Amino acid sequence: MRYHFTRFLKTVFFILYLLNLSACTHLVHVQNYSQAEQPRYARIGKHSGDDDESKPLMIVSYNIELSRKIKKAAALLSQDHYLKQADIICLQEMTKEGVESLADQLHFDYIYYPSAIHPANQKEFGNAILSRLPIVHDRKIILPLAQEDKLYRIQRIGVEAQIQKGDGTFSVISTHLGAMLTPENRRIQVKALLDDLHTKQKHVIIVGDFNTYSKNHLDPILKLMSQRGFTFATPNVTWTYKYWYFFNKKSILDLAFIKGFTLVDSGSIIDRSASDHLPIWIKVALPQ
Repeated sequence: MRYHFTRFLKTVFFILYLLNLSACTHLVHVQNYSQAEQPRYARIGKHSGDDDESKPLMIVSYNIELSRKIKKAAALLSQDHYLKQADIICLQEMTKEGVESLADQLHFDYIYYPSAIHPANQKEFGNAILSRLPIVHDRKIILPLAQEDKLYRIQRIGVEAQIQKGDGTFSVISTHLGAMLTPENRRIQVKALLDDLHTKQKHVIIVGDFNTYSKNHLDPILKLMSQRGFTFATPNVTWTYKYWYFFNKKSILDLAFIKGFTLVDSGSIIDRSASDHLPIWIKVALPQ
């Protein structure tokens, strides 16, 4: 009897939470940056340098919740056995100040494009790529259906950096999909990202927060990526986010995909001291 009453209270709480969230988000006005070129912040050529061409690449993806705990994130990125090996760090939910601080502490070059002013803290909100290797080109990819996102209707983007390694280049994309989209609209956002890629680029890495909080959101993305020639690089990662409002349900929101690379290893770091997400990492090699 007590068990059923507890479940009832949790269900009521969850319904009230959703109703409150829906009411609040309809009252919030969001300033979106829907231009492809601006705003743009970058520091290129200060720390980057070429590396051993035969050495595997380590790429990290990390959603640092609204850039609230940058000092703790810097400590984790610089001290963890896997994360401190990173050649490239892709970030989401970043502010300009957060990106600059991490880049300074970790001695990386960076490119950062905000996509909006987030209503929760009235600060810029966007994606960044930090790199030890030279960034030779960068751009912002505008994703559609911002107005279909039931949570804030924030503009979502991908940030692409073309990275030089040896005599060649490869593309890295840090992306962040809408929070409250239907599975089909989430698939459409990923399709738009893929359609916008430079077709001549044979070596591509796409990582970020895909907000795939259930299997019916994840499966269409895995299918589409496979159809476009991408390999799912983090199949061994079983969760990256724990929803307290879904009664501690664990979901895989953060994903990594590769094309033209060989996967060496991948994983996540079970540490939520700096964010509500876990950082994920992949180690890849260019085919010989």
